[in-house]
Amino acid sequence: VMHNNNCDTKGWARNGSMVQSISGLPIKGCHCFEIEPPSRQNYGYYGGIRIIEAAMVRFRDYCHEHNLAIDPERCFRITYSSTIPFGCGLGGSSAIARATLAALMRFYGITNKQIPLPVQANIILSAETEELGITAGPQDRVVVVYGGLVFMDFTVEAYERNFHRYGDYAKLDAGLLPR
Repeated sequence: VMHNNNCDTKGWARNGSMVQSISGLPIKGCHCFEIEPPSRQNYGYYGGIRIIEAAMVRFRDYCHEHNLAIDPERCFRITYSSTIPFGCGLGGSSAIARATLAALMRFYGITNKQIPLPVQANIILSAETEELGITAGPQDRVVVVYGGLVFMDFTVEAYERNFHRYGDYAKLDAGLLPR
């Protein structure tokens, strides 16, 4: 969930408390944001905060590289919760990164035409692999971006058709599966 944060541009909440800030602030020029994690007892000290920050960094970088304007004066708060058990390989970090990317796109008015679905999957993958050093492949990221049942072709030919940026992906009708 992402919403305008009730803070000034110096990083202080209007109620006087300091808003969590991070050095090398991901959204260039925005001086305040807040992330509210679920219980640290259940999800460790960082929980999904690292993946949220990494997704923010990659979103900012993509927008900058592709001349997509994001208003640096807008502040926000991200609140998340998850029922996916931590560290069991069910794609929880991909889901958190996807939710963050979708929230940022909506908040800044960026459309799927401006950042196509396969590129969104790559942004999430790069947040995990390049920002955080997590060993990962594209499968979880493609599924969380497309949602539901997805055809994925990762062959050399598929990548060649897409200028070596991503494979071929298509959302499928789950009603076609055998019962």
